[in-house]
Amino acid sequence: MSTSNISFVLRAKTPEDIFGEITGSARAKLATLKTLFRRLRSSVAPDKNPQAVKDANDAAFKLRKFYEDACKLIEDDLYGKPRIMLSIQSKRSTYNIHSRTLDSSKDEDWSESGMFFDATTDTSSAVTIKISKSTTCNAFMQSESKLLEGTDLFDANTPVGLRARFPRIIESFVSKIDGVDRHVLIFEKFDDKFMSISSIKEKFDLTNEDKQLAWMLKRMLETAAFIADTGYSMLGFTPNSVLFNLDTHEVFIPDFTFMTKLQTKATAMSQTFASFYPPEILNADGVATSTDTYMIAKCIMYLVEGHKQLSWDKCITSQFANLLRAATFPNKTTRTIDAPTIYKRFNEMIYDRLHWPKKFEQFAAKKR
Repeated sequence: MSTSNISFVLRAKTPEDIFGEITGSARAKLATLKTLFRRLRSSVAPDKNPQAVKDANDAAFKLRKFYEDACKLIEDDLYGKPRIMLSIQSKRSTYNIHSRTLDSSKDEDWSESGMFFDATTDTSSAVTIKISKSTTCNAFMQSESKLLEGTDLFDANTPVGLRARFPRIIESFVSKIDGVDRHVLIFEKFDDKFMSISSIKEKFDLTNEDKQLAWMLKRMLETAAFIADTGYSMLGFTPNSVLFNLDTHEVFIPDFTFMTKLQTKATAMSQTFASFYPPEILNADGVATSTDTYMIAKCIMYLVEGHKQLSWDKCITSQFANLLRAATFPNKTTRTIDAPTIYKRFNEMIYDRLHWPKKFEQFAAKKR
């Protein structure tokens, strides 16, 4: 429990993220705040977390700072209310990042190189901002901006539906934030209805929901096939970095941190989801066209793994399970299933052998 509280504190971006909604008079709010602070302070104390002393120290320092900020906000009657948290100036515009409201959905760690925020321009236009997490992440974000601004991936002939699955960049620059030079990417505002695979797994039970898993798999395979045609591999099909709109069945990929040219060696990978990578990446071998499909299959397995204490292959039909196994053979020369091939096989399975109707299936999985 303590280590989860440490992660909870370290992920927070505002006092409201940590202390949540506080009601009553100013005096009552301060009393409630103090109780919440003391309870959390005890759980993240370094002596209670000998296995994570550095993270515990960082969390304790951040918790104290946010507690002091929250006290001031309550005294000024600003706690829980939208406010400008940070202003960033570029040659083109001023971007104001507002504190997230308590019901905000932009609470997920979609990238290992940057933090995402909703913001407005000096003309009140809504945008999404990505700020590098550290100076070591600046190089990743610079590469990301070149890909999004260049023509390697997208041009005038890119189908509109596929282009909508990726961010549209407005500008890219370096700004000094908290005394550190950080790379900043400004995007057209992301749709708030998208939810990460991690959040979907947390909120819904997808056991025996093959038809829901099917459209998610198809959207990811379509996306991977498009990226492969440009000569790249995403290397970013992980539960935190693949987002779905459960109403429209669309997919959105917000992060390009690990994108790598095919047949070259990957220079970086997700540390959080290292187990999602095939052996060729872990062994510093060349990236294959089947590398992304391996990771996509792992994402589907992850969505059902552990529900009702069942292994992933007990939560879906045997034909579906066999297809995912074929996509995750360790040896890439044996695997040899790229996105277009597995997409074709999958369609043959669900339409020709299982005889599923070709119709839109409203998302109706049970909540956990």
